[in-house]
Parts: sequence; C-alpha cells; structure tokens
Amino acid sequence: MPDFCKEIINEGLQDTRLVKKLGWEPERLVDYTVASFIFFGCFLGLAFALRSLIAAFYPRYVLLSEFGLSLGLITLPIFFRYYNQIYDPATLLLFAMGILLLTRKSLHWYYLCFVLASINKETSVLLILLFYVAFRGKMPFSRFVSQITFQVILYIIIRGAISYAFEDNEGSFAQFHLGYNFYVLTQSTRLFYVITVYGMFALLILRRWNEKPAFLRSGLIVTLTPLIALVFVFGNLDEPRVYYEAFPFVFLLSIPSVMDVFDVDLYGNQ
Repeated sequence: MPDFCKEIINEGLQDTRLVKKLGWEPERLVDYTVASFIFFGCFLGLAFALRSLIAAFYPRYVLLSEFGLSLGLITLPIFFRYYNQIYDPATLLLFAMGILLLTRKSLHWYYLCFVLASINKETSVLLILLFYVAFRGKMPFSRFVSQITFQVILYIIIRGAISYAFEDNEGSFAQFHLGYNFYVLTQSTRLFYVITVYGMFALLILRRWNEKPAFLRSGLIVTLTPLIALVFVFGNLDEPRVYYEAFPFVFLLSIPSVMDVFDVDLYGNQ
C-alpha cells in the first residue's frame, strides 16, 4: 500500500471515538482497516452465496432467495460466543462458495476456492468429502478417483508448506480442550446453553428430514460428524463457531422448518 494511503488512514482515524471504542492499537490502524474491508467482503460474499444456494435448492420461491441475502447474516450472531477467530469470515465464505460451486459443477472455480480455503484453515479437507458426495457415481470412475487424489495431494502440499514455513513459531501444533469440555458438562448454565442452542438447530434440521434435498442432508453429515468428533478434544463444546464449516448446511436445512411456521410449503405438497 502506498505511504500516502497509510497516512490518510492514520490521520482520518487517529484519536476518533470509533477507534477508542473498538480498542484498536494506534500503530496498527492500517492493518485493522484492511482487515475490516476483507471481513466486510467475506460477509457480503456469504450473503450472495446463500442467496444462490437457496435459489438452487428451493427454486420455486424466488422471493425467499432474495431474503437469503440477509437471513444468513441475521442468523450468525447465534454462533458468537467468547470471541471469533480472524479466519472465521473467510471460512464462512469459502465453504458456502465451495458448496455452491460443487452444486453448479464449476470445477475450475471450485479448485480456486479449495486452494484459498486450504490456505485459510486446515478444515478445508472437508471440501474433499463434499466433492465425494457431489460427484459419486456422476463422473467416470477413473476421473473421479484422480480428482479426489489430486485434491488430497494439493491439500497436503499447501498445509505442509504452511507448517514448514511457521515451524519455528512459538506454541503447540494444536490446542487441547478435553479438560475444559468435561468442565462444561458439569456446569448447569453452560450445559443449558449447549442443549438450548444445539437442540434448537437439531429440531429445525430434523423436521421433515427425508423431504429435504439429498445433497444437503449428506453434506451436513460428512461435515458435521468430523467436527463433532474433533470438538471434544480440540474445540470448546459451548462455542458454536467451531461448526462454521457446516453452517451453510445447517442454514439451508433449517429453512423449510422455519417456513412451516408461516405455512409456506417449499415442496409444493398439498
């Protein structure tokens, strides 16, 4: 970024009420500003991706897809607890885009999305499972195997290169939270929060389960199952943001149940 641009940002934000309220460090104002624009772009992209996904899986209701621009973002605060990581907005966008591109069979753009997702977070490996679900039995077997193999190799190269580049950094390879999660299970208020939030989404997802699109059902299973298995060891049980990779599926599978409240049938049944 040119120095004059940095000067404009610093002079414009220095000692403002916004900076003081957000707790931004004065010497890092440029970094915070750039990050804020990136986050805004990710959330805006997520809104449009969800809009397209609603149109793809519930095509009879155009108006609903227009509301999808805001519905997904309105839902997100339910997942806010404790704090959010810097890679969360990109995780939401890239997984939503990955699902959309697999639905549209746009493999060239999918691979670009896969590379970015792998750079962003190691959970991009779940996109390979979604590729398996989307194309199993829908392309020649030899091509299907070669595509899966290529993605595995690509993932190993990207994550291996990142691990090698930062191998001298302080900190452990992974954080373990098993002890904390057992503590959560003994605390009534925390346990009530977990049961309430997860139970609400479970009810929305499981209602009329067999009538919902098969790809969404399978996609939720292959993303959510590994995340649930890993969260007990590596995540916080009472922190819903650890399931952001499954958020597009949770959101899309909840829509029919929410529409039932307004007596709107997405499937055209009488």
